[in-house]
Amino acid sequence: MITEFVKQADGRHPRSAIYEELRQELSITHDLYFSGYLQTNVRQDSSLLAKLQLVVLRAAQRGDPAAIGIYHRAAEELTEMATAIRQQLTFSAGETVPVSYSGGLFRAGEVIITPFRACMDRESFVLNEPRYSPVLGALILAARGFLSLEESDAMADRTAAQLTTAPSVQ
Repeated sequence: MITEFVKQADGRHPRSAIYEELRQELSITHDLYFSGYLQTNVRQDSSLLAKLQLVVLRAAQRGDPAAIGIYHRAAEELTEMATAIRQQLTFSAGETVPVSYSGGLFRAGEVIITPFRACMDRESFVLNEPRYSPVLGALILAARGFLSLEESDAMADRTAAQLTTAPSVQ
């Protein structure tokens, strides 16, 4: 995102919606300040990066090819990480490996899921939707320190069922 903005600002890439969206969101009046601002502030405040991802999402939803490209590159990077992990876990080459996902990036929905699924399919992964919410996933990981795999899975299934049938609190 930073690289794309800078390249659009200095004329190496054509300006698009992402350029305008980021300028507006951050009230940038001089493009030269943007890179330094992000380099300094993102390192101190990771929530800023999450906020700016939403700006890129808006541009992608408007059909901005640069913003869509950012999501495609993110999908490629995630696939590279999964491939490296698969190699470290000694799966056979070409063996189909199930993978799931979590994190704020995936709130972008199909903007990230579609290219991610294509990349993962190409590398013989099977992309599965998360079985549980991130909070319940953390609970499962914590419980596995005290329960067997079967017990923690059963606990997770019971908890997930209760959460889906519990009345909402207003």
